[in-house]
Amino acid sequence: MVLLDGSKVNKKGIVVGVTGGNGFIGKKIIDRLSDEGIKVISLQKINTSFAKCETRFFDLSRLDTINKELLNDINVVVHTAALVHKNKSKKGLYKLMNTDATAKLYDLSIALEINKFIFLSTVGVYGKTSYTSPIDIEFPTSPDTEYGYSKLQSENYLLNNINKNKGTKISILRIPLVTGKNAPGNYGLLEKFSKIILPLPFGCANNKRTVISVEMLVDIVIQACKDIELHQGLNLIGDNKPLSTKDLIINLREDNGLKPNFISVPKSLMKFCLLIIGKRKVYEQLFEDLIFIDSIKRNKN
Repeated sequence: MVLLDGSKVNKKGIVVGVTGGNGFIGKKIIDRLSDEGIKVISLQKINTSFAKCETRFFDLSRLDTINKELLNDINVVVHTAALVHKNKSKKGLYKLMNTDATAKLYDLSIALEINKFIFLSTVGVYGKTSYTSPIDIEFPTSPDTEYGYSKLQSENYLLNNINKNKGTKISILRIPLVTGKNAPGNYGLLEKFSKIILPLPFGCANNKRTVISVEMLVDIVIQACKDIELHQGLNLIGDNKPLSTKDLIINLREDNGLKPNFISVPKSLMKFCLLIIGKRKVYEQLFEDLIFIDSIKRNKN
């Protein structure tokens, strides 16, 4: 790890606070940090302690719980916690829990002279469920959900302050669909769907979509924790090889000891059926392309 004065410390000198430590990604980050002998503190809402590390509790919807005691003795913050459910009735909560809470965590990090603030954002800031050409880091943002908009507002707050407070380094990671056993969100739904015994209508789903394995995501986060100079600023990340919906389901079925079982329904028919019932986005997610160009120079498998 490189400190602000250019000196070096070993990994035992790092203390990482992970918000959302009880979540899917947060747990994986904590496990890896602990396994590598790095001190980690889980910052979470649910009152469930980890055997591997110290636990501190806070609530994104209660900004008063984001205080000095929460971040005391921490020198790297990994902010994974967020309100992610797409519920229009909670519109005001997205700003509070995602944008305002992120801003307060970052401002507190500056006040406490924390070395690095790592923020997990989303490709949802682009507002695309499909696109004909690859999307890079310079592609215009246009979120179409409250979640995506709140994440973009958080990014903007951090980026607007990146040159004003050089003492606390910032890494922003825009991430696509995260894959891994028991992952939440769309991948979790696909995992459940893949267990259906009947033939699945994805024989023609040869689309290409960028995803990121939770292992790769954790690798990048751990690298950024160990070296505060690494992955600074805004980053767009993803696995090197895009996968089709059919690829994802094949992999999921293999993990469960099942053989591929598809029927080849033409894309045009699937599009017609899903559009008829008002599921355009579902069709695009399952059958169309969405490729992101990774902006981090690194070795990939």
